[in-house]
Amino acid sequence: MFEELWDLGWPTLAGFDRLREDLNSLLGATDGQGLRVPSLGAFPLVNVGETANDVRVYVLAPGLEAKDLEIDLQGNLLSVHGRRGSDVEDEEANRERSWYRHERFHGEFRRTVSLPDTIDPEQVEATAKDGVVSIVIAKQAHTQPRRIEVKPS
Repeated sequence: MFEELWDLGWPTLAGFDRLREDLNSLLGATDGQGLRVPSLGAFPLVNVGETANDVRVYVLAPGLEAKDLEIDLQGNLLSVHGRRGSDVEDEEANRERSWYRHERFHGEFRRTVSLPDTIDPEQVEATAKDGVVSIVIAKQAHTQPRRIEVKPS
């Protein structure tokens, strides 16, 4: 009845692999690392994490200055957008050039990440240094852990 589960080829699990590959293809994950990986060429890259008191977003944007970026927070959606110039100063020469390989992204970009519902949109701070933008968003006071002192009776 369940002989196929004990087969060394695991054909039942192969169906899940095909489903994962189909979903990756449908959602644009072209590097084979899974659904949570941004599509190849996504810019800027972002890291998102949290502590007990805040949510931290690191936007990895080498070559951009703070004035090149706009950051918006609407509800729990954080958007980073701007424009990254070409690495070739003369745009006309850039258009006429035949590239053998051209991997550096240039042009308009927008990245939007969903943050936890526990953030306090009134308490946001962003700083930029060496191409890394650090965004710290405090959590709402009622969602932060609170230590309760135990008193002897």
